[in-house]
Amino acid sequence: MKKYYFFLFILSNSLIAQISNPGFEITRDTIPSLPASWSAWAPKHYSWRLDSATKHSGACSLYINNEQNTDNNSFLPFSQVVDISVETLKKINLSVFVKTNHVSQDIGLWCQLWDEKNKKTGFTSLQALQIQTSGSRDWTQFSIPLTVGPDVKKLLIGGFLKGTGEVWYDDFAIEDVSSNKAVSKKASAFIREVISIAEKNSIVKDSVNWEKVRRDMLSLAGGAKTTRDCYPAIHYLIRELNAKGDNHSGFYPPEFNARHKSENTDGRQPESKYLGNSTACIAVPGFSSVSKKLGEAFATKIQALIKTLDSSYTITTWIVDLRENTGGNMYPMIAGLGPLLGDDTLGYFYLPGPNKTHPWYYSKGISGSDGTALCSVKHPYTIRQPNPKIIVLSGSNTASSGEMTLVSFKGKANTTVVGSASAGYSTGNAGHTLRDGSVLNLCESYCTDRNHKAYRGPIQPDIPVSQSDSEKTDQVLQHAIKLASDELPLILPGKPDNRSDHNQDRDHQ
Repeated sequence: MKKYYFFLFILSNSLIAQISNPGFEITRDTIPSLPASWSAWAPKHYSWRLDSATKHSGACSLYINNEQNTDNNSFLPFSQVVDISVETLKKINLSVFVKTNHVSQDIGLWCQLWDEKNKKTGFTSLQALQIQTSGSRDWTQFSIPLTVGPDVKKLLIGGFLKGTGEVWYDDFAIEDVSSNKAVSKKASAFIREVISIAEKNSIVKDSVNWEKVRRDMLSLAGGAKTTRDCYPAIHYLIRELNAKGDNHSGFYPPEFNARHKSENTDGRQPESKYLGNSTACIAVPGFSSVSKKLGEAFATKIQALIKTLDSSYTITTWIVDLRENTGGNMYPMIAGLGPLLGDDTLGYFYLPGPNKTHPWYYSKGISGSDGTALCSVKHPYTIRQPNPKIIVLSGSNTASSGEMTLVSFKGKANTTVVGSASAGYSTGNAGHTLRDGSVLNLCESYCTDRNHKAYRGPIQPDIPVSQSDSEKTDQVLQHAIKLASDELPLILPGKPDNRSDHNQDRDHQ
């Protein structure tokens, strides 16, 4: 029988966490159909309310449904901020009971870790752990492991429904699962493997106290028998690297690695459109796969879109929309956009230390790095108009490999970037496959453009253009169209006013 506490206190070895209304038993004073202490944002056709007919225990559960909204990117999230206080490093589990009915995409359980300055220092979710949640199932307990230390002051916990279907949530809980038991030889060897890779290759390796990290990881892995038991300790390592300035490294279980090899988990495809006035737009989303076959198909599709537009119209301006390019594998993106980038060295990865610069390039349908071909198009296309005007659109969702693609255009003649700053993951990662098939995706290098200009953090546009969520018109694209038509001057980097320069260049084509 459920106990009707306003707060759930869990005290174990100086761990104190508070979840308000964990079983959805308390209603809001103003809206009795909604739970107290929880907040949500409901897109069109989604709804959420308390349900007294279906519950895991007690009187109510939280019910979310969506019968009509088929937008693949829409979802209803709900959340709560939970205070937490620990004196030493702890391993905890956040869990909840869930029932689902015909869920087309995903339901979620997730948690952000915040420090005393309300800065996010960690995150995990069912999706990050590659736990499948679609379909229908009776009441099932899901849990995610977390590592918390004295620096963690708050948890932002919650769930969501993405896609159509129904989901019921009940009985959130936090449990201290720390152990003082010995680590097995297999688990210990796995931790040593991870530390060795990070200590040798991390971009912030010189600022990390590796002896402390080693002790902490072995402590967090107390009682571990398998490599999977060590995953919370590895997530702790990622947090430590993040605290030293690396915001790009990640760790992924074997299931993620397997999917990454066989499918594009992003799923979106490039699109194109003729905008009139000799202007064409190519939108390139992220590409999340290391499959050679899928990568070449993605690149070939981009080039086919470029060829179709270029063969049908006289194109003098190309707009390259990277605003929803959230990253993945950069080489199919670059190979696809090769006709616009041109045969050239497009940028450089550089590692801390002397003589550690590695160029990436595009040449005759092939993209690669350090002379190694990594993606190719069998019948590469060459655009009819040499040196066209190129306007690249960027935004806060332009991230990781999307930013590398953005950098590939930086410094190119007759090219400018319009929009807002990118996400700030403009660093190079290397994937290290570990002994159990999991992957340590380690940030190991910074980057420069073709002219050796360095980029760290968010990449600023050459022409800032803001876009409000309330605005129905795409202000960034409209600004780019005005630049394409010469209604506005094309401001190139380093040239405060080059309208006349641009017109002279166009006359010489």
